[in-house]
Amino acid sequence: MSFEEYWTGKDLDLDALWDDFTNGKDYISKFTSVQVHLLRLVFENNPRQHPLFDHELVYKTVKGTFHDVKAACLTPQAYDKACPIFLYRVDRGSGIYEFLAELTPLLPYVATLAAAMVGYLGFLAKEQDLMEKRLNFLISKFPTASNAYVEKYVSAKTPWGRNDIVRRLIREGHLSRIEISTKPFTGKEQTEEVEMIDVPKLLRSKDAQGDV
Repeated sequence: MSFEEYWTGKDLDLDALWDDFTNGKDYISKFTSVQVHLLRLVFENNPRQHPLFDHELVYKTVKGTFHDVKAACLTPQAYDKACPIFLYRVDRGSGIYEFLAELTPLLPYVATLAAAMVGYLGFLAKEQDLMEKRLNFLISKFPTASNAYVEKYVSAKTPWGRNDIVRRLIREGHLSRIEISTKPFTGKEQTEEVEMIDVPKLLRSKDAQGDV
């Protein structure tokens, strides 16, 4: 994407964009056939009097980095069956972005974001065991979740291919909260009423106990 394409819409290939949407209707059908959880990311860099300058940036960063984690933690067969992450809602006044995704790839994704937020960036070999313990602890909070993918995820040579981008999302985007719904989201409830887990807070409490 060029500088002018991002900021002004110059030279956007709208025909291709609409064709991609039309040809991707299978993703909508796939979405309606699976259970999803609500992911809430809260940013603090969007003054109410300003447009959402970084909306496309945040959305594509989440979509791209979620894909990377999904590719790292799922088998090729599971990857083909899994849905991408979908934008559900943006609350203009508060910098709240809400997404929907399947629990299996979502748990390692939020664990990765939360670990980065609390200061454990890099994911060097010496940190793999720590990450595994955190991820297993997070999974234990979801009775329907499986930890079958944890070993594959944490043993990947490069489990997180975009550390620099995640740092920028957290630092420059002023990401302040990462929350995930405790139960599958049906869309019938108001998102404000959904019970959420504050993932960085949860991991900090576990770290403070010295267990991870």
